[in-house]
Amino acid sequence: MRNRERHKTTSSQSPGPEPGPLEDLAGRWILSLQARAASPRTTETYAGHLRSLLRWCGEAGITSAPSMADPAVIDAWLASRAASATPGTLRAQAGVARRFLSFLVRQGIVPSNPLQDIKAGCRVARPIPVPPSRPLLDRLFGAPDTA
Repeated sequence: MRNRERHKTTSSQSPGPEPGPLEDLAGRWILSLQARAASPRTTETYAGHLRSLLRWCGEAGITSAPSMADPAVIDAWLASRAASATPGTLRAQAGVARRFLSFLVRQGIVPSNPLQDIKAGCRVARPIPVPPSRPLLDRLFGAPDTA
């Protein structure tokens, strides 16, 4: 019993790897993508979206992963992107942030991922094209050939 209690105490006191600067953590995540055989284009796209988040964090004075993983910080970043990004770009950036934060959770650097419950596949419905009416087609195809 004493052994079990001592093991519990030791494991609960171990915080996991020492959090490094955000850029170092981002580099580790990109390397993990490459190690899992992500395509070069996917890796490049993810790195670009992550640079956007890290740039915003730097401008906001957020320098640590635990600070970045605060739900209020993530909400503020997404709100700042909403005005200039298309819905598809915003979804992609939120998805990359979600994956990066999940990596930080797996590494023991942050306790939770505030984006874990956000679905990546929420798409905006596109209108179905309306075919031209029969009278319009008759006019177009019945027009004199002037060529």
